[in-house]
Amino acid sequence: MFAKSASGQTRLLQRLVDTRVLLSKYRVTNEAIYPEVPNYSQPQTASKIQWRTVGSVCVARFPRLTRPKSELHLQFEAIQNQLRFEKSRMSDYELEEIKIKEIIEEIERKAKLDELVDDQMASAPDNFQEMMAQRKQALKEFVPAPRVTQADKDNDIRSLNRKLDQMLYLIVKKQQPKHAHNWQMPQGGHEEGESLLETAKRELAEECGSGLKTLFLSRSPCAFMSYQYIEPGCSVGAKVFFFKAQWTGGEVQISDELDDYAWVTKDEMKQFVTPDFYKAVSPILLE
Repeated sequence: MFAKSASGQTRLLQRLVDTRVLLSKYRVTNEAIYPEVPNYSQPQTASKIQWRTVGSVCVARFPRLTRPKSELHLQFEAIQNQLRFEKSRMSDYELEEIKIKEIIEEIERKAKLDELVDDQMASAPDNFQEMMAQRKQALKEFVPAPRVTQADKDNDIRSLNRKLDQMLYLIVKKQQPKHAHNWQMPQGGHEEGESLLETAKRELAEECGSGLKTLFLSRSPCAFMSYQYIEPGCSVGAKVFFFKAQWTGGEVQISDELDDYAWVTKDEMKQFVTPDFYKAVSPILLE
């Protein structure tokens, strides 16, 4: 009985030793496969590569006019009208009668409206009647403004009064850029204690003036890109986070850091920025 107990204890001790050996091997293998994750909350040493964090703003001026129908839209509309006509079970006489009825209803509606206005004028004071008559005459003489403005004819890329049926985006030109992106969106380096959104807002005000009024559409970045500096200094390059904002009023007043600025469409932007920059921001640009 005693001999069996001793042999059992020996086997147990041998198993414990084997388990410790396996655990030690696993620990070495595990550390080799999964190295220690660096703590990015601590400041990086000067020996490691530094990237500059940058906040940028994609300022958009939304269209002021609806776009005219394209040739494709006109053709599709004509096909739809033709299909409705061909599938109609009415005779030509009945269809013509419906058209005449619609015209008569429109004339009667306008006549009732004019009669209502005349009744109001008859029961109103003399000065009110004169005012309504002037408004009625002004409505008859009203001519819509042309879709093509003077800024379009002069190709004034600084003007917001151009390309009224398309989106316009603000880009600025740096004086002495550290990188190949001479034309870019307003941007600047992140400072300690502020969020990326605060960085983007601050840089927009510093580069384009506080008179430019915008409405930020999100608190999170909508695009990202990175590039290296031509002559690396403290930082090897920049990691840029783009925020989107809508222009609501005001004019651009560029700072001394900038040479020029422009309001351009998505297609026009290709002529100013580098292919890498356009590739990064094109997914967030609308035509």
